[in-house]
Amino acid sequence: LAETAEAQLTGPKQDRWLRDLERDHGNLLAAFKRSSEEPNGAELGLRFASALSGFWNAHGHSETGRRALAEALGRKGAGVPGPERATALVRAGALALSQSDYEAAPRLLEEGLGIYRSLGDRKGMARAVSGLVLVALEQKNLTAARSLAEEALGLYRETENPRGVAQALHNLGYLAESAGDFETAWKHYGESLMLFREAGDFVHVALALANHGVSALHCGDQRAARDSLAESLLLTRRLELRRVGAFALEGAAELALFLNKPSDAARMFAFAEKIREETRMPGDTLEREKLETFRNRLREILGDGAFGAAVTAGGGAAATAAGFSSASVRMRASGVPTGTLLLSSTRICS
Repeated sequence: LAETAEAQLTGPKQDRWLRDLERDHGNLLAAFKRSSEEPNGAELGLRFASALSGFWNAHGHSETGRRALAEALGRKGAGVPGPERATALVRAGALALSQSDYEAAPRLLEEGLGIYRSLGDRKGMARAVSGLVLVALEQKNLTAARSLAEEALGLYRETENPRGVAQALHNLGYLAESAGDFETAWKHYGESLMLFREAGDFVHVALALANHGVSALHCGDQRAARDSLAESLLLTRRLELRRVGAFALEGAAELALFLNKPSDAARMFAFAEKIREETRMPGDTLEREKLETFRNRLREILGDGAFGAAVTAGGGAAATAAGFSSASVRMRASGVPTGTLLLSSTRICS
């Protein structure tokens, strides 16, 4: 069941499978635990935990996923350097990255990459290298990060993996955004978004929309930013994507502030903060610095009292799916003239 679901989680039926996995999560964890008693328990554990890793990441269960993968990797007989171990290592590395654990992530990803290289598995190599892009970025080595991102893109193209190409382009967009080049980021995110749509992978469509919206905002196109962020929020509600929802809410908060709606911005920002706290997703150094600056700016504009009230209201919304819907409605209702520029120094991306 887990492996069948894994194959469906990147396609057009992913919403149904995500709901089914969430409903049966307890039973699946019990089955995973029992698999250790089987004669081939080492291989079963690696396959089982790897197959569920996409679900754990999408629905904000990274902590559960990391524990399961660590248990599987530590089972007697699981140390054989084969494809099952390599896959589990790279999936564990990806979940470590989702929680900004930059001590564990490179160790897991590099061991997985070494096994994939020894096996000549170029698809696996691409996945491992993609994770190492974010490690290099956290280490503030943009040159290495860009080189790794280009390597991953080449591997994905060589192995004819359009969804992988989309992921690599998304990474290149994030690198450009990190360097303050929002026009290049906007282009890469847009290419990535198109490929994810073609694949029917709406989990990653939601992520690409959130980042595409933020880059459009910084290029000066508020209408494009509003539409992308509103669609991302609707998808996060439909698919219960708490992790991606936090990113979309932060982008929506930024747009709300530009539209001179600081109370709305503070509520959405607090909603995102609560999700980050609950899913243990603090963000990388760049994200944390950006979020702290934005929080201080909101407090300065609103004053301590109004800011505290807005934060309390937003934090309380985090427990309900309606919070995403409410934020999306606010975005759609924003009166944004086509082509309105945010700052005189920016221009609409083209």
